[in-house]
Amino acid sequence: MVGHLSCLGLSHSALHNFRERQSRFSACYHCSNIPPFHYSNGMTVKKRGGGRKVTQRRKNRRGFHAPTRSWRLSVLLLAWALPGAGWAFDVNDMDWSLKGDAFVKATRDLKRDSDLEARQALDSRARLENTLRFGDSGVMAALHGEARYEAFDMREGGNWDFLLREAYAEFRRETFNIGLGRQIVTWGKLDDMMILDQLSPQDFRWFAFYTKQERKIPVFMLKTGYYGPRYSIEGVLIPVFTPSEIDYFGTDWALFGRMKETVAGGPWPEPVKQMVGSIDIDDRTAANTAEGGVRLRATEGRTDYALYYLSYYNRLPALREYTPAGRLTKQFLFMPGPDTLSALAAANPTARDLTLDAGYERVHAVGVDFETVMGSYGVRGECGFFSDLPFTRASDLAYVRKKTLAAGIGVDYTTFNNLYWNVQVVANKILNTEDLVETESFSQEIVLNVNRDFMMGDLTLDFSGIYQITEGGWMARPEMAYTMRAGLDLICGLLLLGGDETSMFGRYKHKDLIYTQLRYRF
Repeated sequence: MVGHLSCLGLSHSALHNFRERQSRFSACYHCSNIPPFHYSNGMTVKKRGGGRKVTQRRKNRRGFHAPTRSWRLSVLLLAWALPGAGWAFDVNDMDWSLKGDAFVKATRDLKRDSDLEARQALDSRARLENTLRFGDSGVMAALHGEARYEAFDMREGGNWDFLLREAYAEFRRETFNIGLGRQIVTWGKLDDMMILDQLSPQDFRWFAFYTKQERKIPVFMLKTGYYGPRYSIEGVLIPVFTPSEIDYFGTDWALFGRMKETVAGGPWPEPVKQMVGSIDIDDRTAANTAEGGVRLRATEGRTDYALYYLSYYNRLPALREYTPAGRLTKQFLFMPGPDTLSALAAANPTARDLTLDAGYERVHAVGVDFETVMGSYGVRGECGFFSDLPFTRASDLAYVRKKTLAAGIGVDYTTFNNLYWNVQVVANKILNTEDLVETESFSQEIVLNVNRDFMMGDLTLDFSGIYQITEGGWMARPEMAYTMRAGLDLICGLLLLGGDETSMFGRYKHKDLIYTQLRYRF
């Protein structure tokens, strides 16, 4: 956000987007930025398959998900550990549990603003979770898989994926535990907001359609902890860096939207269309890829609090040019329009000029969180100091790094008639500030959630909203969930977006949606 959008963990200081519109003469582009969630994981593209260019990533999603290094490590770990565990323990003491869920979610635009915009989309998933426990030994193993069909635009059809999610072995005792394999870690106290919760990448390809936990992607890691009566310490080591997932081009939710298709259908000469179609992002991983963190927790009376140290790679890539002429490519992406397009074409750019480097930089962070009860109110918060977060300088579009403070506090309460409300406020301050692209030195936002159950819990009405005080963007999502029978839910809702077009949500204000979801859990 021009500041931050903690509910998503997105940062727009280094990546920018625009909504395309068409005038009578030519397409007119609006530059809007991925707001700087400087304390967030940020967003990057994860290459699936054989490491092809990121602009081809959606094509690679069709078919079986190609094994990543952590995928293979997790499978090898379980293949080695499970037979050994079976020999060490009586088979009759083993406890195998199986659960899962499946859903189909269909969306439809409330208003179609251009021919390129997707009117209908579909996302469907089926997940199976296997857990095996070996008696009272404290040893357990988990293997979770997911089948997924996604169609970001029903006119173009969709893609199938078969994914390995969590796959790990764990040894747990009363005072300590250790787990190894593909896992998810959640730190921090704020609901669906990201200040200290930095270690798990996320899938942002559907923007704000899913919660933080639903967006998280498991990665190979070592998790361990010691738990005393008043104090505990936990550690996480991730040997291989994994970026978050997002599309740069080609969908309504992509960072640069349907820019290539818009230019291809515009009044420009064919060489200009081919030039824009050749713009690419060179997605590379960090050289020293290990990352992790330590959390020290304690309890004093009715208050829980924790101290953090994190060393991780910002999952938002910093886009940098390879050549001097590449600055014009970045200028066109950040400020798309006829003038910047003409300047880029006049430079007669080479393929190297049209390619930007997506680099991932290491960030060090220290922070604290707390949670307590004050009467009938639950109160919690977290804050952190972050070194070397990426921004774009306004004067020359150069990549710069800044020190940032982020803090948030939340209060929740349930009334006598079962009405639940939750209010959270987040603020961010850039310490060594200068004139940055679409970034304020001090920004704030407020998040509200209200819900209530009816019909003995079978019907739930829910409202979630976010307002970016500094940027002026907002999102509202009213939703109704009805339990048709045990395990079967029907969910209907609206996703409404608005505000200034340079804000995180305002740039999508033409993407108001109505959605219906059928979900089955067993």
